Amino acid sequence: MISQRDLVQQQRICVSYPSRIAREYSELLQRLSELLRPVLDLVYTCRPETLEDELERLAQRAWKSGMARQYERVLRVSLLSIEMQARMDLSGNAPSQLQLRMILDMLERRSPELVCDLLLTRELLLWRLIADNHGVIPLSRAELSVLLGRLDGLMEDRQLWHVLAMWAFMHHDHELMVRAAELFLVHPGASLNQALWQRVNLMYLLLEGRASRRDVLETLRVLSVHPQVEEFRLNILPACIAAGIADVEVMRLLDERIAELRSHGYEWRGNEARTKSLRTLTI
Repeated sequence: MISQRDLVQQQRICVSYPSRIAREYSELLQRLSELLRPVLDLVYTCRPETLEDELERLAQRAWKSGMARQYERVLRVSLLSIEMQARMDLSGNAPSQLQLRMILDMLERRSPELVCDLLLTRELLLWRLIADNHGVIPLSRAELSVLLGRLDGLMEDRQLWHVLAMWAFMHHDHELMVRAAELFLVHPGASLNQALWQRVNLMYLLLEGRASRRDVLETLRVLSVHPQVEEFRLNILPACIAAGIADVEVMRLLDERIAELRSHGYEWRGNEARTKSLRTLTI
């Protein structure tokens, strides 16, 4: 966890990195994303039954990718992180406090190599947000400011802002919610972009008290993967109901989305026994 001394010293400090560092960080983040993408594709395309084999193939590809020697620690943590994310999406359950503490302990150890340290900070921020969003380990605004300050100038990162937006929504943080909405407007991305933008926009409008029934329906119509639908049901729908903009048609459309995904073979797997794990390779 971030110490009180760190909070005092770093809370209002933002770092400016040379363009070379920013470029190397972005390039390595892109390489990692391309390497890990096949695992999440199995989750998003309703093929959870092949996840275990893909995790094994991922580990083998990772060590042959040419990244292992220079960025070994980042690669190890990224492999563990992607496994935990995939299992979380498939089971519908948050990682346990013990699992989260394990990965957070790894991520909180700073690296002397700047680009590696920045990537580890990014992953630390991601998991602190996930832990808070699932009510397992709280993340204060002060701690969040420290982590965001370390990554200042490197935050055109849709995956991080996807999770940051949910934190801002759940904590009624208007400043961060506006920043998230602006980022998705300027950098929509090519993957699931319409659904992500609609989701962030709806949360923004809900915090502003300006969301309409039409906004809810438009968001539901573009949700195309089960984790998105489940997140909507658990975290956004209650606010829509409280605002009086979730009527019978909204509930019907949500049920249809869930039924459609189930018809394609997608079901939450729950806490099934796990016969394989990357953990021996990633810790």
